[in-house]
Amino acid sequence: MKSRINLLLAFMVYAVFGFALNALAAPTTPNLYQLQGRGVHVTYSSTSLTGEPRLIYTTATQTTTYRGADVREERTGLGLLVTVTTAFHPDINFTTFSVMIPDINLQTGPESFATIALTTTHSTPFISPSNLKGPVQTYQTLAMRGKASLVYYIAPGGAISGSVLLNTCVGTPPPAGCVYPFINAPIEVRDAGNNVIAKATTNVDGMYKVDVPPGSYVVHVVTNGIFPVCPDAKTSVATSGNAVVDISCTAIR
Repeated sequence: MKSRINLLLAFMVYAVFGFALNALAAPTTPNLYQLQGRGVHVTYSSTSLTGEPRLIYTTATQTTTYRGADVREERTGLGLLVTVTTAFHPDINFTTFSVMIPDINLQTGPESFATIALTTTHSTPFISPSNLKGPVQTYQTLAMRGKASLVYYIAPGGAISGSVLLNTCVGTPPPAGCVYPFINAPIEVRDAGNNVIAKATTNVDGMYKVDVPPGSYVVHVVTNGIFPVCPDAKTSVATSGNAVVDISCTAIR
């Protein structure tokens, strides 16, 4: 019987350990690609602090950052084709730069890869392109090597701060009552889904402060038993903003 229990425990440990290894080894998709080839440097990010794609295109003569709709992403059978317009000459032509981003699974860190890029000149004469003799598009190919990695973009947040006061005079609201700082009061900040995303404890002056990302929150004072009674307070925090939330609790003296 004892050997069976030991065998069962060993199996459970092995299963948990194997599950943890599988979770750690689960492939992830990169969102940052840094490439270079023959004097051209490209940094492409499929997301950013604002959630939009970005591409930085650098040559010996220019460095240009493209954002949002200026970065055109097209899924193809060869991978993701990312294109930006690098030059525009009305009634003559415009130039685009396109790079092929292969599908990459990350396991333990950044992955190196090779790809190709195309600089395409699109003829746009004053007359209709359909009347143009010869090819409308001409191409220059460029071999590039790069590194794919996963980065986490955290939007700049703000803070929620304030004071928690304790009124021990029943029926007398602050500030006329017997008001004292609520010292060592546990504070929880909850999001719209009632998840606790930050905690704090008031100091000797009843003050607290927590750093939070932008969003809407409820500030809750954790109490034991019936008293003191501390109402929850709703607030919202804008990007790089701060919110002040003061809470008045009541208790029996």
